[in-house]
Amino acid sequence: MSDLRFPDSPRYLDGFHIGSEKANGEHLRDKSGWPYSIYRRAAQIGVSDIVICHGIQDYNDAEQILDRLDCLA
Repeated sequence: MSDLRFPDSPRYLDGFHIGSEKANGEHLRDKSGWPYSIYRRAAQIGVSDIVICHGIQDYNDAEQILDRLDCLA
């Protein structure tokens, strides 16, 4: 069993998403910044997103990582 499987939790939504970073490293839930990141979205107020990996230089690489993580989720 993979360590990347998350138990069901009301704190987070299912699945992983591609995000990005601002110049100061702040996490964004969209692809407007660079570099890219893979994250799991928080579902409750006061809970932060879980950033699985960040600093991904190429969008195609981010998509490939997302595909692999979705197979494990």
